[in-house]
Amino acid sequence: MIDRRDGTRREQSVAALVGPRRAPISDCERARVADVSRGGLRVESARPLNPDETLVLYIGGFGQACAAKVRWVRRRGDSCVAGCRISEGPPAPHPVPAPPLGWTALALVVSSILLAAVGLAALTAAFLR
Repeated sequence: MIDRRDGTRREQSVAALVGPRRAPISDCERARVADVSRGGLRVESARPLNPDETLVLYIGGFGQACAAKVRWVRRRGDSCVAGCRISEGPPAPHPVPAPPLGWTALALVVSSILLAAVGLAALTAAFLR
């Protein structure tokens, strides 16, 4: 398999919400985000995902949204695993959910790091064009 990542990936996995690009936050579903690199990430979701679909991702429940385009999809039991390319700029604004109760301080720190990496990747992609 050819590795097409644009940079070093971060293998931490954090909770996220995922939905169609223009869907309200209430239509977003729980997912996991991992393998974040400068230009992309991996999403695992029970929601069916399709190649070339554009998603909105809320990573870690902090309300910072990013848009991502699905590049490939693999079915894994009842869930989908998808490789996504981070799109330029954030998607249309949606109301921000509060972080789930019971999160540990470590989960918040890891989420913050991944959120910063995704934001940096989106900004880098925008400036490189």
